[in-house]
Amino acid sequence: MKTTKRSLTLTAFGAALFSAAFLGLVLRAQPVQAVPPTPIFPGTWAGTVQSDSGATGSVSLNIDSVDGLQFEGLIGVLVPPTPIIPTEPCRGTVSAAGEISFESETDAAHIEAHGQVGINTMSLRYQIDFADGTFDSGSMDLVLGGGDGNPGT
Repeated sequence: MKTTKRSLTLTAFGAALFSAAFLGLVLRAQPVQAVPPTPIFPGTWAGTVQSDSGATGSVSLNIDSVDGLQFEGLIGVLVPPTPIIPTEPCRGTVSAAGEISFESETDAAHIEAHGQVGINTMSLRYQIDFADGTFDSGSMDLVLGGGDGNPGT
């Protein structure tokens, strides 16, 4: 009787080991699928700016092109007393986790923003370095589909 139990135990153990090895080969043979990135949709994203100084204003980001995780467009920021009218493209990236970063350079200022993007919302922290050496920082909240598609107006 002991021999039979031992044989059954060894047979069951061998079958389990073979199954685990076979499953490992099957799983290894299949390519790992990347998590699809949080989409950054082309179009006009518009919203509000809240400066750390207390000033409030508006922002418009018109995304013209998207290539995988990278995008390009124009951004206009109006925080009194200094509006930033876009003259050069805004370039940025978005990660699979929805982290977004972008920057834009004009003769008047350099803008950087970082934060989170969802299906139709962005929540960002920004810093603007002006050509005269001053700067502004704060938060931006944008929604897709707002504005007139003309950043800076």
